[in-house]
Amino acid sequence: MKYSISIVALLNYKHAGVFNEIINLIYFSFKNLGLDIILSKKIEKDRRNIIVSANLLRYKKNMSISDVKNFFPKDIILYNAESAEQAEHFDSITQAFLLEYEVWDFNDYNAKLLNDLKKKSYSFIKSRPLENQIKKLLS
Repeated sequence: MKYSISIVALLNYKHAGVFNEIINLIYFSFKNLGLDIILSKKIEKDRRNIIVSANLLRYKKNMSISDVKNFFPKDIILYNAESAEQAEHFDSITQAFLLEYEVWDFNDYNAKLLNDLKKKSYSFIKSRPLENQIKKLLS
């Protein structure tokens, strides 16, 4: 399987750089595992895409929850970087994206919330080496 990792980019979003460390961590972990991964600024049709900062999708104007199902390819992985404990950042559009696609998450609270909503979620940047967690997620 080939992979691509990219970020949801918002024009003039002052905090966009905070996601670079997450992207690099995932990218180099995949490389260390010998997996084929590229950095990209778009959805790659011939690869399984990992999108970082999926929480920023809520800023896409005029999007309804029904639009979410057709927004990305079905096999996409969303890396959520927003805490559900901050309700204003975990609105209905964000939840719709997270419930529609596979989610990798940094936060145990988020993973529990999404699992309670009957969606498979993963919390994976913890004390174990990331490569071991990625192998488990991809198996």
